Amino acid sequence: MKKVAFYVMNSKGYFVLKNFVDKFGTKNIDYIVSSADANIKKDYFDEIQSLATQSKIRFFNRFDSFLDIENKFQGYKFSIGWRWLIKNESNLIVFHDSLLPKYRGFAPLVNCLVNNENRGG
Repeated sequence: MKKVAFYVMNSKGYFVLKNFVDKFGTKNIDYIVSSADANIKKDYFDEIQSLATQSKIRFFNRFDSFLDIENKFQGYKFSIGWRWLIKNESNLIVFHDSLLPKYRGFAPLVNCLVNNENRGG
């Protein structure tokens, strides 16, 4: 199995990551990237970092220097709740609440519903 990497934030990112670990274990996870969100009371950053640390998975804050690792990585990357561009787009799988790039940014699902879209992300 190819290795995977996670770019995750918030409760959705944490619970997808935790369920992946519970179902498949940690041996196939190369690294995890996350970022804190000061605008949310419980942003799950600490839980994501703790899960990575306890599972002995490499963990990076988005402000850390990991571009070399990202560029050399050849497995699949999962992005859940992530807000920034990921430089190495190869094998990138994005889980998003609405259609991209049309509804990127703040409140994507709400904007999709307000505009009466018949499908979401």
